[in-house]
Amino acid sequence: MDYEHSYIAEADRRAGGRHLYFITADAAAIPIVAAFDFAMCLTNTWGTMSDKTGVLREMRRLAPKPHTRLLSVYSETSVPSRREWYRRLGHAVLEETREYLETEGGFRSEHFSEARLRSLVGALTIRPLAEIAYVVTF
Repeated sequence: MDYEHSYIAEADRRAGGRHLYFITADAAAIPIVAAFDFAMCLTNTWGTMSDKTGVLREMRRLAPKPHTRLLSVYSETSVPSRREWYRRLGHAVLEETREYLETEGGFRSEHFSEARLRSLVGALTIRPLAEIAYVVTF
Protein backbone atom coordinates (compact mmCIF):
# COMPACT_ATOMS: atom_id res chain seq x y z
CA MET A 1 0.00 0.00 0.00
CA ASP A 2 1.18 3.50 -0.78
CA TYR A 3 -0.46 6.89 -1.26
CA GLU A 4 1.55 7.44 -4.47
CA HIS A 5 -0.33 5.63 -7.22
CA SER A 6 2.65 5.51 -9.60
CA TYR A 7 4.56 3.42 -6.99
CA ILE A 8 1.63 1.00 -6.77
CA ALA A 9 1.40 0.73 -10.54
CA GLU A 10 5.12 -0.08 -10.75
CA ALA A 11 4.89 -2.67 -7.95
CA ASP A 12 1.96 -4.32 -9.74
CA ARG A 13 3.90 -4.34 -13.01
CA ARG A 14 6.92 -5.93 -11.32
CA ALA A 15 4.76 -8.57 -9.62
CA GLY A 16 4.28 -10.13 -13.04
CA GLY A 17 0.84 -11.62 -12.44
CA ARG A 18 1.69 -13.21 -9.08
CA HIS A 19 -1.09 -13.26 -6.51
CA LEU A 20 -0.24 -9.97 -4.82
CA TYR A 21 -2.65 -7.17 -4.08
CA PHE A 22 -1.54 -3.51 -4.15
CA ILE A 23 -3.66 -0.52 -3.20
CA THR A 24 -3.35 3.23 -3.29
CA ALA A 25 -4.56 4.60 0.03
CA ASP A 26 -3.91 6.86 2.99
CA ALA A 27 -2.20 4.91 5.78
CA ALA A 28 -4.45 6.64 8.33
CA ALA A 29 -7.62 5.40 6.58
CA ILE A 30 -6.99 2.04 4.92
CA PRO A 31 -10.06 0.74 3.04
CA ILE A 32 -9.63 -2.90 4.10
CA VAL A 33 -11.67 -4.81 6.68
CA ALA A 34 -9.48 -7.94 6.89
CA ALA A 35 -6.99 -8.69 9.66
CA PHE A 36 -3.36 -9.51 8.89
CA ASP A 37 -0.55 -11.34 10.65
CA PHE A 38 1.79 -8.36 10.46
CA ALA A 39 1.78 -4.62 9.67
CA MET A 40 4.93 -2.67 8.76
CA CYS A 41 5.83 0.94 8.12
CA LEU A 42 9.49 1.03 7.10
CA THR A 43 12.38 3.38 6.27
CA ASN A 44 11.11 6.27 8.38
CA THR A 45 7.94 6.61 6.32
CA TRP A 46 6.04 7.10 9.60
CA GLY A 47 8.45 9.94 10.38
CA THR A 48 7.20 11.84 7.33
CA MET A 49 3.47 11.39 8.00
CA SER A 50 1.33 14.10 9.56
CA ASP A 51 -1.28 11.78 11.14
CA LYS A 52 0.96 9.45 13.14
CA THR A 53 -1.83 8.56 15.57
CA GLY A 54 -4.13 7.58 12.70
CA VAL A 55 -1.44 5.35 11.18
CA LEU A 56 -0.85 3.61 14.53
CA ARG A 57 -4.62 3.11 14.92
CA GLU A 58 -4.83 1.50 11.47
CA MET A 59 -1.80 -0.71 12.13
CA ARG A 60 -3.42 -1.92 15.37
CA ARG A 61 -6.74 -2.52 13.60
CA LEU A 62 -5.19 -4.44 10.71
CA ALA A 63 -2.72 -6.47 12.82
CA PRO A 64 -4.58 -6.82 16.12
CA LYS A 65 -2.14 -9.07 18.00
CA PRO A 66 0.48 -7.27 20.13
CA HIS A 67 4.02 -7.14 18.72
CA THR A 68 2.84 -7.83 15.17
CA ARG A 69 3.31 -4.18 14.14
CA LEU A 70 6.72 -2.84 13.14
CA LEU A 71 8.07 0.66 12.54
CA SER A 72 11.57 1.66 11.53
CA VAL A 73 12.39 5.29 12.28
CA TYR A 74 15.40 7.58 12.46
CA SER A 75 16.95 8.22 15.85
CA GLU A 76 18.31 11.58 17.00
CA THR A 77 21.83 10.38 16.14
CA SER A 78 20.87 10.28 12.44
CA VAL A 79 20.80 14.07 12.03
CA PRO A 80 24.40 14.64 10.80
CA SER A 81 24.18 11.73 8.32
CA ARG A 82 20.79 12.83 7.01
CA ARG A 83 21.94 16.43 6.65
CA GLU A 84 24.79 15.24 4.43
CA TRP A 85 22.58 12.79 2.52
CA TYR A 86 19.98 15.47 1.76
CA ARG A 87 22.77 17.91 0.73
CA ARG A 88 24.14 15.35 -1.74
CA LEU A 89 20.66 14.96 -3.19
CA GLY A 90 20.53 18.73 -3.70
CA HIS A 91 18.07 19.39 -0.86
CA ALA A 92 19.67 21.70 1.67
CA VAL A 93 18.28 21.51 5.20
CA LEU A 94 16.63 24.83 6.05
CA GLU A 95 15.33 23.97 9.50
CA GLU A 96 16.52 21.59 12.20
CA THR A 97 14.69 21.03 15.47
CA ARG A 98 14.82 18.44 18.22
CA GLU A 99 12.17 16.50 16.28
CA TYR A 100 12.73 17.02 12.55
CA LEU A 101 14.73 18.25 9.58
CA GLU A 102 13.02 20.23 6.83
CA THR A 103 14.60 20.78 3.44
CA GLU A 104 14.30 23.74 1.10
CA GLY A 105 11.81 21.75 -0.98
CA GLY A 106 9.49 21.36 2.03
CA PHE A 107 10.35 17.72 2.77
CA ARG A 108 10.01 17.15 6.53
CA SER A 109 11.59 14.08 8.09
CA GLU A 110 11.29 13.41 11.81
CA HIS A 111 13.70 11.69 14.17
CA PHE A 112 12.82 10.18 17.51
CA SER A 113 14.18 9.68 20.99
CA GLU A 114 13.15 6.55 22.87
CA ALA A 115 11.08 8.73 25.22
CA ARG A 116 9.23 10.36 22.31
CA LEU A 117 8.53 6.97 20.72
CA ARG A 118 7.10 5.68 24.01
CA SER A 119 4.88 8.77 24.35
CA LEU A 120 3.53 8.41 20.79
CA VAL A 121 3.22 4.64 20.47
CA GLY A 122 2.63 3.44 24.04
CA ALA A 123 3.71 -0.06 25.01
CA LEU A 124 6.48 -1.11 22.63
CA THR A 125 9.86 -2.75 22.22
CA ILE A 126 12.67 -0.57 20.85
CA ARG A 127 15.85 -1.93 19.26
CA PRO A 128 18.69 0.21 17.88
CA LEU A 129 19.37 -0.21 14.16
CA ALA A 130 22.68 0.73 12.50
CA GLU A 131 23.41 3.47 15.05
CA ILE A 132 21.04 5.92 13.31
CA ALA A 133 17.64 4.31 13.66
CA TYR A 134 15.28 2.24 15.77
CA VAL A 135 13.12 -0.76 15.01
CA VAL A 136 9.96 -0.62 17.06
CA THR A 137 7.45 -3.40 17.62
CA PHE A 138 4.16 -2.86 19.37
